[in-house]
Amino acid sequence: MQPRSHPSPPRARHPRDVPTGPLVAVVGTRYREYEIEERALVPLGARLRVCTDPEQALDATLVLAGSTPRYSADVLERMPRCRAIVRYGVGLDRIDLEAAARLGIAVHNVPDFCTEEVSGHAVAMILAFSRRLLDGARALAAGGWGLERLRPVKAAEDEVVAVIGAGRIGGRTAEKLRALGYRVVVHDALLAPHPSLEEALHGADYVTLHVPLTSATYHLLDRRRLSLLAPGAVVVNTSRGGLVDEAALVAALDSGRLRGAALDVFETEPLPSGSPLTSRPDVLLTPHVAWYSERAERTVREKAVARAVEVLGR
Repeated sequence: MQPRSHPSPPRARHPRDVPTGPLVAVVGTRYREYEIEERALVPLGARLRVCTDPEQALDATLVLAGSTPRYSADVLERMPRCRAIVRYGVGLDRIDLEAAARLGIAVHNVPDFCTEEVSGHAVAMILAFSRRLLDGARALAAGGWGLERLRPVKAAEDEVVAVIGAGRIGGRTAEKLRALGYRVVVHDALLAPHPSLEEALHGADYVTLHVPLTSATYHLLDRRRLSLLAPGAVVVNTSRGGLVDEAALVAALDSGRLRGAALDVFETEPLPSGSPLTSRPDVLLTPHVAWYSERAERTVREKAVARAVEVLGR
C-alpha cells in the first residue's frame, strides 16, 4: 500500500521556535511579519521567538528589542545566556545600561534610520497648530465658515520655535523650520552653553524636544520651564515621553497658559485610555509613530539584524 502524501503545512506567519541553535528573541515590536529577521538569522542556525515581554525571553542568546518593554537589572540578571540586546531604534532609556555592562551584555542601537520621518512629524505638528488646522476642521464640521473661529493666525516669520537638542533629528527639524520662515532658537547642552535652556524657552511660541531621556533630562519641561514659554505656546514632543511632566502640562493647558500640545510619545506607553491627555480639543496625539515610514521600518530592521548577525558570528 502506497503511503499517503500530505501537503506541507502553510508557512507560519511568525518564525517558529525550533530546538536547535542560539535563541534570538524579537520582543515588543509592531511588525506585521518577520521575513527580514528570518532570512538573515535562520541560515546561521538561530531559533527565532517573537514575544511581547522580556519575561518570555529569559533564555535568549540575543534580544532584538522594540521600544516598549523595559529591561531592568532584575530582568537582565535572569538572562544568563544573553550576549547582547539590539534595539530596533535610537533610545536606550528602557535598558539598565549599568546592569548590562556589569553582566557582560552588550547593548546596541540604530541611531540613523528615521531622521527625515521624525523631523517631518515634528514640523507637521507645529504646522497643524500654526495654521490652526484642527480648529479649522472642527469649525467646518460644525457648519462654520470664515475666519472668526480661527483668529489670530500669525505668519511664520512672527513665530519663534525653540528646538531643544541639535543632533541629527533636532538639527534637521531646525533646518526645515527655517526653510518655512520660522524664527528658530536652538539649545543643546552638549554643544554650546548659550543659549541656555531657559533662554531658549523664554518667550517661545513653540518648543519641540529632540534629546534622549536620561536622569538629567527627566521632566525637562516641568511647571517652571513651561511657564517661561510665551502665553498661548504649544509643546511638541516626538522624542521620549518622560521629557515632559505630563501633570504640569495638563495643568498649564487647563489654566489657558498653553494653547496646545502635540505628543507622539508618553510617560506610559501605550497611552492609558483614562489619560487626561485624551479627548482634549487642544491636544494632538499620535501613537509613537513619528519614526515610521515603510523605508524607515525596513532600514531599522535590516541594520538591527545585521548587528545581531555580527554578534552571533563572534
